[in-house]
Amino acid sequence: MKKFNIFYIHGFGDYKTIADSFFKKIKKQGHNVHTFDLPNHGQNLDFSKQFLISDYCKYVTQYINSYRLQNVIVIGHSMGGAILSIIAHKIKSLQCVILWDPANPSLTPKERSSVRQSIKNKTNPITKFDWFTGNTKINKAWDPYKLSLDIFGEKCNLTIAKNLKRINVPIFVIFGDYDEIVPFEPSKKWFINFFKNKKDFEFITIKNASHSPWKTHLRQLIISFNHCLKKIT
Repeated sequence: MKKFNIFYIHGFGDYKTIADSFFKKIKKQGHNVHTFDLPNHGQNLDFSKQFLISDYCKYVTQYINSYRLQNVIVIGHSMGGAILSIIAHKIKSLQCVILWDPANPSLTPKERSSVRQSIKNKTNPITKFDWFTGNTKINKAWDPYKLSLDIFGEKCNLTIAKNLKRINVPIFVIFGDYDEIVPFEPSKKWFINFFKNKKDFEFITIKNASHSPWKTHLRQLIISFNHCLKKIT
């Protein structure tokens, strides 16, 4: 099997080693895996600047391209999937894009407004993350509320839709149908309709998997990943 250089972009409030159970298996297959903490996540803590999606997009693009590697595959989870949707067309030597339960434009304006209000009211599940509640107490330039609202904003959704069309390599979206953060059914419907004319697109469902499929459905996630590799080799 062909060997690849894989870059993983984690989600909102996560960190670079969160999916290590998956990537340890992938490394054993001979692939090189590159994970890193996004600014103000994991060990990459500064809090001197407010990072929004556009800032993360610039950061990730520069980080990946600085390695100047061949046979690159990018995997993005949740917010990381949204970031890759926007910047993947800028990644050099890219072979394919794999999105795990990505944040996406499937919600209607009314639904997005409802989500944003639930974040403001602290009733949304993401506001219960330890990372989220801890960082909101720092009271510096960094505010995770602004980032979470940005993810569900109109500008971000329009940018995702615009730039997904600019990706000219195979795209695989892997989704758990029990996702408690990003709604499965509207997401599936949106992606399939959006890419109805793209022959090298595939939507893969992992039955009974939640928003973090490596935690409960590791074997199925590895099978799905290897299926993607077979499609591009």
